[in-house]
Amino acid sequence: MFVNRYNDDVLSIPLRPDLDISEYEFTINAPAIPTDDEQEEPNDNTNMDKIIFSYSREEIYVNRACSYKVHYLGLQARLDQDDNRWINRITVNEANIVNETDSTHISIYH
Repeated sequence: MFVNRYNDDVLSIPLRPDLDISEYEFTINAPAIPTDDEQEEPNDNTNMDKIIFSYSREEIYVNRACSYKVHYLGLQARLDQDDNRWINRITVNEANIVNETDSTHISIYH
């Protein structure tokens, strides 16, 4: 998934249903994607942090039409080692994701 210039206080990202780990890179001050007739301008302020999400999965059979759904249990998040982090900390608000509600499961502070 790639989001360019996303500016909101909530971001939904999917977790991998086939592995017990998902990794995402979050970039601050990334250059804009140029259109066909524009050139990308260099940006020395670009900073990327990687967050690694780990969990166990529980597959639940729903029915023949829907097949399976996945519950993510024991969700943990950690920042990859980096000397120049722009993300200050991560808080897991709900470690078990068993439905797709509007609740916040993880808070990322920068």
